[in-house]
Amino acid sequence: MHLNFLIRALPAVMVGAALFFSGCAGLRPVDRPPPAVVEAEAHYRAGLEFLRDGLSDRALESFSLTVVTHPSGWTAPAAMHRIAEVHRDREDDRAALAWLQRLEEGFPGYREADQARLLKVEVLASAGEPERALAEGASWAEANRDHRLYPEMCAVLGDLSLRTGDMEAGFRWWLEAHEAGREDPVLRGRAEQKLDELAEDMDVVDLARVADLAAGTAVAPRIYQRMAEGYLSIGDMERAEAAALSLVRSSPEDEWVSLGKDILDRIREQLSVRGNLVGCILPQSGPFAVYGQELLRGIHLGLAMEAVLYGSDRSIPDIEVVIEDSAGEPGVAEAALLRLATEEKVIAVVGPLSSNAAEVVGEKSQRLGIPLIAVTQREEITASGDMVFRNFIYPSREVKRLLDGAMGPLGMERFAVLYPDNPYGRHFRMLFQDAVEERGGTITAVTGYEPGTTDFAEPI
Repeated sequence: MHLNFLIRALPAVMVGAALFFSGCAGLRPVDRPPPAVVEAEAHYRAGLEFLRDGLSDRALESFSLTVVTHPSGWTAPAAMHRIAEVHRDREDDRAALAWLQRLEEGFPGYREADQARLLKVEVLASAGEPERALAEGASWAEANRDHRLYPEMCAVLGDLSLRTGDMEAGFRWWLEAHEAGREDPVLRGRAEQKLDELAEDMDVVDLARVADLAAGTAVAPRIYQRMAEGYLSIGDMERAEAAALSLVRSSPEDEWVSLGKDILDRIREQLSVRGNLVGCILPQSGPFAVYGQELLRGIHLGLAMEAVLYGSDRSIPDIEVVIEDSAGEPGVAEAALLRLATEEKVIAVVGPLSSNAAEVVGEKSQRLGIPLIAVTQREEITASGDMVFRNFIYPSREVKRLLDGAMGPLGMERFAVLYPDNPYGRHFRMLFQDAVEERGGTITAVTGYEPGTTDFAEPI
């Protein structure tokens, strides 16, 4: 109750005090500030105090009284600005925009007009009007490059551009924020992080578009690195080499120079690869030799068919095959891959067969950057990386297709399992049992037999 009385009485007290002191100072009546001016200033300063105390409702009331008391004084636009800020903090964007529009139209010479414009751009973005926000912000930014708020406006425009899907414009504005914000380490750090993220997300086409913008800035090395690696990944060696050279020249820092030279070395290695030579790592001896020989016959058959189909088309080079015997051993297979990559310069490798050998060779081929097509049943082999592929029927897929027919159209529900008692057979047995039970079927009998068995009368 006492507080309310004090707030209401404050403007009158200040008016009386102003008149008293001005009279004591011997001022002429014409020099005395009008009561409305004093009262408006009192309301405005009270509003600021309320804001500092976290009393936003009281602050809004005081600022509104400021505008009503002296609508043409200097406190009126300042109060409108503060009212808009309060509404923005409350996420009442429409109310904030209404006050900012009123401020802009009524007081074009307002001393904090630039701060109000930045606030308006942020409010428009929050209100779901990114295109209008971009237009308002870009118009101001182009005319105020030397303003202290320019870097912050660029950051806002960068985010707005990205929201509208314009990655190139987003990069340009964030680069502007980074370069213009040298006196603001926090903003510069934000800009650097955002530019790194954009460089990671861009493909080589987008990177090429922004490379000229980044030239000569601290961001340029990252752009050239991503461009070089991107072109290298798609086999565009000429552009990859140009980007790697730009990387080396763009920075005196050892880290960037070293990265550029590493990429150049990889490019030279790629250029030395024989594009028509394919390596095969298959067991030609040992316990799996029969399977390796069968697969090799299949490869030769495929090459013969290719010759028949495309023999007259000289645009397709003749494919040559280099065979390495893995003997079914992981260590032997890994050494074979290294020979094929470093000595024969093959463009890709087929094999090996065994899961253990395929796992070791898959990891090695990923590190060497040699595409590998493993012929193995291990489904997770491709997790080694984007250079590792597989060409083999999944055991789980075979079981699924078998049961799709048996338990689907045929309506079977009871099954017996006869399997070779080795790791391969036991793996299929477990997959089959689990799949039958998941579908509501029943396994009535499970019997193994020794691999190599030719008479199945007893187990049956």
